[in-house]
Amino acid sequence: MEIRPASGFRPEKTAPSASKAGSRPKKTQNQPHPRMDTYERTDDSPFGRQMKSGSREGIVWDGTVPSPGTLKVIDPNDLIRDGIDWERVEHYYTQNTEITLDNADSVERTVDSMAAMYVAVQKKLESTYADQEDKLSENMQRLDSLFAQGKTRLISSFRSSVGRFYESTGNKGIASSMGNSLSDALDKRIQELESMGDEKGLFSKEKNYSYDFLYVALSVDSLVKQENQADSVENEKNDSLKNDKSFSLKELQAAGFVAKAASKMDSRELLFLNGKELGIQLAVRYMKMATFLDRSGMDKEMSSLLLGSFGAYLDQYSGGALTDASQSSSLYQYAVKQYDSTKDIAEIVAQSAIRYFGDSFFSEFLIYGNGAGMARSTRYNLDISQFMTALEQGDSASVLQSIAGNRIYPSSFYG
Repeated sequence: MEIRPASGFRPEKTAPSASKAGSRPKKTQNQPHPRMDTYERTDDSPFGRQMKSGSREGIVWDGTVPSPGTLKVIDPNDLIRDGIDWERVEHYYTQNTEITLDNADSVERTVDSMAAMYVAVQKKLESTYADQEDKLSENMQRLDSLFAQGKTRLISSFRSSVGRFYESTGNKGIASSMGNSLSDALDKRIQELESMGDEKGLFSKEKNYSYDFLYVALSVDSLVKQENQADSVENEKNDSLKNDKSFSLKELQAAGFVAKAASKMDSRELLFLNGKELGIQLAVRYMKMATFLDRSGMDKEMSSLLLGSFGAYLDQYSGGALTDASQSSSLYQYAVKQYDSTKDIAEIVAQSAIRYFGDSFFSEFLIYGNGAGMARSTRYNLDISQFMTALEQGDSASVLQSIAGNRIYPSSFYG
């Protein structure tokens, strides 16, 4: 057997005779692959301008070598992730914590949500960085800073919306007291959620729940707490009695509801109401609000404050008609006084109508805007019935709309 040297490493021998060449396979013009036994030079810069192919023996590095310490050493602990969407947390506390008259009836829900977010993130950080005190401190400072911004925004906006409403209706200095009480209520809610989470094992390191799960679980607990208001009304009352200038979260929620209902009234409807019609309609709104506050568990002192402000606003809203004996004052005052003893809105409307309208309130047939015809008494009874149904069902949005305006106009408007 003949061992033939690889081409390219040794000089080629003289080509054999033509006869022998004819017996060998012809070389194709386009050889698909390089010969495996040869060295072929590749691109001069396959690795960029610094690293180049130098020879068949290897490659060369043309550049400076980084000095010691230039390359960053990564601590494995730095690769730990807490799974918290900080952009979401920041957006929530800087954008979703403002109270206006449009959402003043959701003060309690806003406080619960803020507290749930804080506790969820806090507990997740404590679990994730249990062995990294510096990382825990760094992230808690970030959370506390965002929470402080949200809290400041919440209190400031509450004072300038709800607080200003009560200031404008004769309660000087109350905006500051309400703001301070709201701050205390938020801190207290955080403590309550921490205790609840501990009792239910939500913060167990073994379970390692995400902060999203914790937020939802804590928020659900807040909803359950709101639905079981009867269980907490007495405790809320007792807390509010500790300081004459403090308010419980439930009382602040009611205060926000009253302010929003007042702000939703449309003064344009007054153009279609005469003195007596205006007096009885605003008396009905006052009695609806009184009924709502009774059902909400407000004590006599708090109800007096809220109703006093609501009544003062009704007078402002009517242009002083409720304090002018020549207009609507007599009928309004009569109906309101009757409510203190009977609490029956429909019965009070009937008594007031007999005294100030006569039989026409029950017998005069009116055609309303939708083409339906009915007497005033029927119209008011229907409205009161709808209000009571919404109240029984806990439909606070419908209750608020009913108080803000029942659209009962005289026949001249519908003609």
